Amino acid sequence: MGILEGLTGLATIAGPPIGGAVAHLLGWQWVFWVNVPIALLLIPLVRSRITESHGTDTTLDTRGIALVTAGAFALVWGLVRGNQAGWTSPEVMARPAGPR
Repeated sequence: MGILEGLTGLATIAGPPIGGAVAHLLGWQWVFWVNVPIALLLIPLVRSRITESHGTDTTLDTRGIALVTAGAFALVWGLVRGNQAGWTSPEVMARPAGPR
């Protein structure tokens, strides 16, 4: 837990300056590519350290997938349609609860 919180604190402090430098020097689109080298370094490390676990239930959670998809769709729909439909319209207010 300490390592996780330490890394979270480090990311909170270092993220904005690094992101600002990348956006200023290379362009804002490059911010999305920062995670690629990190992932390429960490995937082999994780695969070597964490063993695959198999439980007794190996079926696909289709209800969970449908609920997450519907929730994400509703959230994005409300945010995208907010300006055009009005932020207090039933179409937007019916989205899942979250920051308003």
